[in-house]
Amino acid sequence: MSRSTVLAAILVTAFGLRLVLERGRETASASLPPAIPLSQFPRDVLGEGWECRDVELSEEVKSVAKVTDYLQRVFTDGKRTLWLYVGYVGRWNPGAIHHPGVCFANAGLELQEERAVLIPAPGVSKELWFNQARWRRTLGGEVHSLSAFYYRGKFEPFVWKMRAERALGIAYFAIITVSAEPIGTEAETRAFCEDVVRRAIPRLLPHFPP
Repeated sequence: MSRSTVLAAILVTAFGLRLVLERGRETASASLPPAIPLSQFPRDVLGEGWECRDVELSEEVKSVAKVTDYLQRVFTDGKRTLWLYVGYVGRWNPGAIHHPGVCFANAGLELQEERAVLIPAPGVSKELWFNQARWRRTLGGEVHSLSAFYYRGKFEPFVWKMRAERALGIAYFAIITVSAEPIGTEAETRAFCEDVVRRAIPRLLPHFPP
């Protein structure tokens, strides 16, 4: 291969990389609101017998979270309690990446185990990949969580993969977390949280821009 051919290949590669990076920066600079405000997320998503209330983030927490919109809702049926959090960020902002690995640990919970799980969801076209984790409180007791990032039309359980794709352009992202205290055996608690995800995601997706 001649020197001129090699130089041309290098220039073409460099130009293509520049276009990819510029596309990523342009996408990151645009602020994109949710298609439907998260405050309008249905309150009956878990069905009959469940009551719910919205919990507002303090101004201090919102300034740290840097969310464009959010949903923090507590559900209870008198015997079980569940927390649903959705933080929506309308542009690429690494300072807004918050997830149980950060927030739960800062609240004094110690991670016991975690793994990526694919939650079966008949009728949902997207694969529901979530990070399934078990946490222990300092003063005793456990919390189970399922969390995932949603961006570019997919669910990703781990933050490092989302960071790796930022150069390709991420117009917005959301962190979705379902957490609950044990309701029986560990398997029963996991099954309960997975069922909540199956119920919530189809009604949550319309809130995200296509």
